[in-house]
Amino acid sequence: MRLSSEPSARDGATFTEVSGGRSSGAWAAGAALLAFAALAATVVLRQATALDVAIASAVRLGASPLGDALARAFTAIASGPATLVLSLAAALAALAGGARRTAAVLAVGWPANALAVQLLKVAFGRVRPALAYTVAALPTPAFPSGHAMNAVVVFGLLAAAASRRWPRARGVLTTLALALALGAGASRVYLGVHYPTDVLGGFAAGAALLAALAAALPAA
Repeated sequence: MRLSSEPSARDGATFTEVSGGRSSGAWAAGAALLAFAALAATVVLRQATALDVAIASAVRLGASPLGDALARAFTAIASGPATLVLSLAAALAALAGGARRTAAVLAVGWPANALAVQLLKVAFGRVRPALAYTVAALPTPAFPSGHAMNAVVVFGLLAAAASRRWPRARGVLTTLALALALGAGASRVYLGVHYPTDVLGGFAAGAALLAALAAALPAA
């Protein structure tokens, strides 16, 4: 994917454009952080586990070989290595097209998200679910879901950057990013390696970081 150059006039966006983008990004980040705080409270107070197990078990009612394959595919797409490769490829494409500011934001997105994931997991230390259908006993903490955060931040940032290059495709790009994020999150519950609140927490934390990163992209 080639992202064309950003004219100097756009790189030096007007104060109104920049402040407006930062303001909307701040509001979106704030709302996402509030949602994350609410979910985190249920986890810390252990108020969500019973409902988590009930929802996760309901998801497994539709288990099938096709469901297994789709879940593994979505998990692979939203994994750390896959999203790193996508981020680097997009950053290099933007840089090759002269879009240095876009390239910088895309390059920063993945490591910023990876650091946030690790810090949050260590902070909450939630034990992974051990259900009858859990595919693997993973040693890392459960909350928030790293795959959910990866999907929201990386796919969302790619969609935001591409939408500035191709505004008419914004709806399609946004829908695709949402579908990938939702699929990745659902796959983690389906495979029994995360509770639903882990995934929702990943979505919320990822949305907050995405809002901040997207606000730093050059205006369309």
